[in-house]
Amino acid sequence: MSLLGSLGRSTRRRGRQLSEMAALLGLLVRPRAYLGHPARRRIVFTLFRRQFKNTGVDSLLVTTMVAMLVGFLLVFLLPATAAREQLLPTFSELYILMIVREIGPVMCAMILIARAGTAITARIGFLKVFREFESMHIMGIDPVALFFVPIFWAFPLAMLLLVVYFNLFALFAAFLSLSPLDPDLGARTLLDTVLRQVDLQDMVVVFIKCVVSGFIIGLYAIYFGTRMRGRGRDVARAMHSATTRQFIGIFGANVLISVLAYS
Repeated sequence: MSLLGSLGRSTRRRGRQLSEMAALLGLLVRPRAYLGHPARRRIVFTLFRRQFKNTGVDSLLVTTMVAMLVGFLLVFLLPATAAREQLLPTFSELYILMIVREIGPVMCAMILIARAGTAITARIGFLKVFREFESMHIMGIDPVALFFVPIFWAFPLAMLLLVVYFNLFALFAAFLSLSPLDPDLGARTLLDTVLRQVDLQDMVVVFIKCVVSGFIIGLYAIYFGTRMRGRGRDVARAMHSATTRQFIGIFGANVLISVLAYS
């Protein structure tokens, strides 16, 4: 009986979390409801630019380092017996298959989770602990418009730009590694060869992965931050719960999208 009772309580808790997240998502995906007044619109866009900087721009250094490392390692995966004239086409296919389609979106999502997702959860959690949201309600300020909407929509845009940035620096690192193998290889030649390998399907799939991953990171960060119960020690627990579900959601979404698109 105790096992069945625990299973039932766990099922009810999961169902309640899903319903709460669905309700929160319904508020976040309707930004027009918070942009009707010009003054409010200016505030929301100002906060969005600030949040975008904190989310994406501040992640550029670690993104550059990871992208360069991945680009260098990709060259070592090339067949050692590949002929010189087959080196560039082989690399281009491998770059599209591994970096553009799979590694780029996943690595950028992991960077955003580590760099910004946990910070957002902690920030919202501490605001909840110190009852800042209650003070906003008393003053007639909507915290959804002031904090949650800019955060939620900043993550997909940051994901899109970070993935492009990641792919370019991975390609640059690969060019540095390929140059000793083919002294006649030019950067323009490498870029043109890679771009010819990219088709519309790849661009659409990567776009969908970035948007879905950004929404997953933002939604979990906001949800677990707002579930704080007013105790400071719950902040670490909320960050752990949010990060775990963000990683699971990111990997699951990327695998599912790849299977549906390329199977």
